[in-house]
Amino acid sequence: MKILHTSDWHVGKRLMGRERLQEQAEVLDEIVDICQREQVDLVLLAGDVYDTYTPSAEAEQLFYAKIKRVAGDDRAVFFISGNHDDGVRLSAIAPLSGEHGIYVMGNDRTLSIVASNRGTRAVQAGTGFVVFENANGKKVYVGALPYPNEARFKEEKSDLPYVERMQGWLQESMQGNTDGLP
Repeated sequence: MKILHTSDWHVGKRLMGRERLQEQAEVLDEIVDICQREQVDLVLLAGDVYDTYTPSAEAEQLFYAKIKRVAGDDRAVFFISGNHDDGVRLSAIAPLSGEHGIYVMGNDRTLSIVASNRGTRAVQAGTGFVVFENANGKKVYVGALPYPNEARFKEEKSDLPYVERMQGWLQESMQGNTDGLP
């Protein structure tokens, strides 16, 4: 299975007051070209989709248009929230995106799987993980940890220190890999 791993797109970021959406659109088109040329099965976007918790409508529109192109007809895309993203807002699109092969994991660290006939698709998911399978039957296990901000820790109501919480979340993410998948 061919995987393209990327992160920190920061869609909507301005530089010294200068709008950069056109540049960002061109870079995302390059990612589409790479996916097609290299016959990528799965694209991983490890956070910081946007540059702010409240991206502009133009930034969201650009991201949704380009991420659909990245997914193409048979590719899967999986992304998680980063420290610049609002995980709840980011994952609000999940009920619509699964049928396009686009999967998102926000603050709750869970993923809903939509039945799909796409070449690469999510076939199993649990807290902090998802398994993807391509058209050749090859599977890959993705353990995911969306950015653990302080607000999420407060929701958890735990007295454990940061390091122990992270270790627990990572262990929880790996528990679903009972088949020893890569």
